[in-house]
Amino acid sequence: MIDLGHSRTRDAVVRELFADPGGEWHVRGLARRTGEAPANVHRELERLARGDWILRRRQGNRVYVRVNADHPLFAEMDALVAKTVGVPRVLAAALAEAPGVEAAVLLSRGDVGATEAAADLPVLVVAGPDTPPEAVEDALRPASQWLQREVRPTVLAAADLRRLAAQRDPGLTKLLAGPREVLVGDEARLRACLGGLWEQDERA
Repeated sequence: MIDLGHSRTRDAVVRELFADPGGEWHVRGLARRTGEAPANVHRELERLARGDWILRRRQGNRVYVRVNADHPLFAEMDALVAKTVGVPRVLAAALAEAPGVEAAVLLSRGDVGATEAAADLPVLVVAGPDTPPEAVEDALRPASQWLQREVRPTVLAAADLRRLAAQRDPGLTKLLAGPREVLVGDEARLRACLGGLWEQDERA
């Protein structure tokens, strides 16, 4: 099995490969998609090749790779990827069904790994003023059941989030203390909602 949860680049590369088993990638394409350095992506692909997890095809000066769906452990690995490094995709898809969600971020990703697949998933959701928290919770419930992990959403209206950020609310500060991964919207939208708190935490 592929060792997940210990290398950010490996997790990102594996997530993209398994997200579309029929798709093909070259190193720079994967690097752009994952935001990782091409040299690091190349190193992880070499490791995957040694385990027979990827297939290669040369076209001109480029080498394209795709996941080896005929690997004897492909089904088990596919399920594991979905429940670990694939978690953001599952949550983002679930939140797309919730009305009025303006932005969302998965918090404290450091506890997500192959050996800690049962860890809770805290999610900060910025929603419109007319969106009840129950609507977000209902949208996330199927994802929680499928992932077999508890999803813990904190739902705030954008105005409330800005107010708490301006007050440097201890609860919000604690929520934002660890790693974050955007699920809905982008970082610019989150920075606009959080104001100075985000900027100061990013520089800390």
